[in-house]
Parts: sequence; structure tokens; C-alpha cells
Amino acid sequence: MQVVTAATCFGKNVSLHGSGGVKYSWTPSIYLSNPTSEDPTVQHPIQSVVYSLYVADANGCWSIKPSGVTINVTPPAAIFVGDDTLPFPSVNRWVLHVVDINWQRIY
Repeated sequence: MQVVTAATCFGKNVSLHGSGGVKYSWTPSIYLSNPTSEDPTVQHPIQSVVYSLYVADANGCWSIKPSGVTINVTPPAAIFVGDDTLPFPSVNRWVLHVVDINWQRIY
């Protein structure tokens, strides 16, 4: 199986594209918007996945060898502000997850 590799950030959508048939089957279906679509979206992946694509022609004959796509997901960077560092005077402790900018309070 020939495998194409793509990289994305943690939680970022990725579009896949298949061609050459009238029916499509992507496996596994984890994170996919529609595993039978020609162009599914990998939605909010949190780990790397290798997808296989099987294609059927107009006669209903399915491909013997699948095509493959590896989606490598880069994990989020967790930056601890520290016990003695307060980003805001009224806040006890915060953790910054660099995905887009997302502050979360730690209780």
C-alpha cells in the first residue's frame, strides 16, 4: 500500500480527497465526517491515524490494494505558568494549552 503522510496540529481539521471511483470506503472511521465520502474531513483529531481508502468503479468492483494516508497529529504544548506566577491578580493558577489560545483554570 502506498501511503501519503500529512501533518496537523492537535484538534485541527484535515480534508482528505479520494478519486477514481463512484463509491469510497475510508477505514478506520475514527474522526471522519463521513467514511463513505470521496472527500471526508478528519475532525478534531487528538492522535495520529493511518487511513486506508478502497474505491469501487461503476461496475461495483472494489480496489484490491487500498491507498493510504497517514495523518500525524502534533500534540498540544502544555505550558505551566507556575505556583508563584499569577497572570491576573484575581486568579489562583492557570495552565495555557497552546492550540489556539485557551486558558483553563485548575481547581
